[in-house]
Amino acid sequence: MVVKAAAFFNLSEEEQEAVLKEVQAKADAEEQRKMEEAEKAKKAAEAKAAPGPVYAEMDVQMELSADRKASVSGTSNLPAGTELLISFSLTDNSYHTYTKTVIEEDGTFTTEQFPNHGTALAYGTYLLEVISGVANIQPPEVKAILGENYGNVKGPLVQGGAAGRILKLEKNIMIN
Repeated sequence: MVVKAAAFFNLSEEEQEAVLKEVQAKADAEEQRKMEEAEKAKKAAEAKAAPGPVYAEMDVQMELSADRKASVSGTSNLPAGTELLISFSLTDNSYHTYTKTVIEEDGTFTTEQFPNHGTALAYGTYLLEVISGVANIQPPEVKAILGENYGNVKGPLVQGGAAGRILKLEKNIMIN
């Protein structure tokens, strides 16, 4: 609703109130937009800043449904957008599956239930692996923080690989 200043005073009290509410709503929306843009700019600047070493941390849990179907969730301090491969296999190699996931803004990651042709997982010991893959496959904003070949990353998750360094967490899980 566009109203000229002189015409404003000719409006009824209810109409004036409606105009003022509309003006305030537009001002509030613009302020919110500016705050969101400022937050985005801050995050972008932090990502572009010369990062210090990142001590990679990760925790992972397997959840087993009542019908013995597994899914994985975890937390990490690695940057949002870090791509992960979750591998799940029986230690006797009779079952193996994997899926991809991404670390979210809040540092969490999850998978859907692992397929087993629609049946329950067999009893036994499973190896759960969370692997980042080589740095070159990570999105540019992640690579900028973690460094070429994970050069900015420290800690026990860092492992050497044939194609370069990777980040890897292994955990044995017993289903009984």
